[in-house]
Amino acid sequence: MLRLHWSARSVIRRKPEKRENPSWPEIEDALGTVRDGPGWVSIHVLDQSKGLEVTYLNGKRYRSLGEPVNSLQVHADKGYYMLMLGELVDGEHQVRTYNKPSRDTALAGVQVDILGDPWSYNDLCRDFEIVVKIFREFFETGDVSQELMD
Repeated sequence: MLRLHWSARSVIRRKPEKRENPSWPEIEDALGTVRDGPGWVSIHVLDQSKGLEVTYLNGKRYRSLGEPVNSLQVHADKGYYMLMLGELVDGEHQVRTYNKPSRDTALAGVQVDILGDPWSYNDLCRDFEIVVKIFREFFETGDVSQELMD
């Protein structure tokens, strides 16, 4: 069984939320909060071989059930979605992004601001159903096919 962790921040939920071992309906709910407004959602597969970890940051205690091995994030704003899959491959951290079926060469230099960061238009997804499909695949398998993210 996969151990997953997610957090979401949007106009609706002003404070980030985190859950250990979320259900698919909880992840769908988190994704729904960023469908039309600014925000982000991330889920992580945790490596539990390292055991329970407790860390302190600025006097606060944080508990983790393991280190993130793979993580999937979507940054969303105004109907634009930047999807990123971080994974460990042979000990190296690699990032894969949404594999857009067709790239518009006329828009190659166009930048879209998402949560204060500029992203290339051709790296963005505009179809929320694809975002949900990618998150569902990651939730079920801990990975996303090369067909969707390369």
